[in-house]
Amino acid sequence: MPKHHLKGRWLPLALCMVLFADARAGDPVRLAADEYATIRGRILDRASRDPLPHTNVFLAHTTLGVITGLDGHFHLKRIAPGTYQLVVNRVGYQTFTREITLQPGDEQVVEMRLEQKTIDGGEVEVVASIPKVWRSQLQRFKEAFIGETSNGRKCVIENPEVLRFEIESGSSDLIATSDSTLHITNHSLGYRLYVIIDQFRWGRVEGLYSIYPRFEELEARDEEEMKKWRKQRRATYYGSFRHFIACLANRSAEMDGYQMFLKEIHEMNNAQGTRVFTDQIVSTMPGMGQQLHFDGMLQVIYRGSGGVSSIRLKQNHIIIKSSGEIYPPLHAVLYGVWANHRIADILPLDYHPQLLP
Repeated sequence: MPKHHLKGRWLPLALCMVLFADARAGDPVRLAADEYATIRGRILDRASRDPLPHTNVFLAHTTLGVITGLDGHFHLKRIAPGTYQLVVNRVGYQTFTREITLQPGDEQVVEMRLEQKTIDGGEVEVVASIPKVWRSQLQRFKEAFIGETSNGRKCVIENPEVLRFEIESGSSDLIATSDSTLHITNHSLGYRLYVIIDQFRWGRVEGLYSIYPRFEELEARDEEEMKKWRKQRRATYYGSFRHFIACLANRSAEMDGYQMFLKEIHEMNNAQGTRVFTDQIVSTMPGMGQQLHFDGMLQVIYRGSGGVSSIRLKQNHIIIKSSGEIYPPLHAVLYGVWANHRIADILPLDYHPQLLP
């Protein structure tokens, strides 16, 4: 994730997602009404077994989410088949997550019990209590988390006061935490994001974050504004890391405008490496799906973009999906153009430019 070619950032995908969405969740297809899946259930307090109303239940990195009723019940409808991360979040309780796989026409019934957060009675160091220091750390957080792209410049954190910062002694890494959901409005892409921060650590050389975001479409003032959002969404999607991974998984990277070059890690700042093609670095493994594998640094150029991105794997292979997701999510280190893409440049998994006018 950030600063140009020399700076690598660990990117927990979709970005920044703890798990991936699978197969049809990312495919640009129109489903018949009976092919959609649903999830319904009830949220309870673990200790008392009382129902928990007004609790957020959503599928991470999508626009699919609801609030529980007074009896703790919820119902998520019209879900494309696939594997998702189901997230349950309520103030004063531990965030609950569960991987859930849906087949066409499925109706899954779940009951989840949330555990109340415990209050640590030990010694607490108050960090950045001075407004000037906190504002400086907030600015550093915005640059790292929101990003400094054209989309980033049109993003607003609506409730920054819920953020807590500390500087790790010895490393000077910025660590950000929050007990509340962070609200971000992206005026460039036309979304409001509700983000649960699982972890955020940002250093001078590398940084990482993992999050559980839910997307909500903004209401356009008029048709002209909606057209601008759609145009910017397409421009953001095509050529993105998610688009590239989807193209690799579909074996269409070259046809869709990507060129790839393989080089040694110590050559990353030198001339282009050896040209490689999808079949040389992607293989199908029985029971595991598509795998991306290579040694060294993979340099990627997208047609007409004028920019160069590079990928280094932290293990000998990663699983890739046609939705554009990877697993494990923290095992791809990005450089160049993709390293500068942050929260302002991600789109929901249920966004498909091919299905829109």
